[in-house]
Amino acid sequence: MEQYGKTRIQYFGKDDKKGFSFQTHLSTSHLCGHLAEEIDAAFLDCFSCKEYDPAVVEAVARLYFLPSGVERVTIRRGILSQLK
Repeated sequence: MEQYGKTRIQYFGKDDKKGFSFQTHLSTSHLCGHLAEEIDAAFLDCFSCKEYDPAVVEAVARLYFLPSGVERVTIRRGILSQLK
């Protein structure tokens, strides 16, 4: 996946609902996330029209965020998921 354009990052919210959100467009997809400060959690969404290995996305997230745990949910969508 190749990045298309600049990553958008914004810090916003109030009280216990604040943190960073980001979004970047990729050549066939997007990656976005929300970093919730109050609960010390990261929520990531990687969508692609092209097939990819979700384990690779998880490995990169583990490398950069150093989480104490990970819950990965993979949803196959669209035409490709209907063919398999």
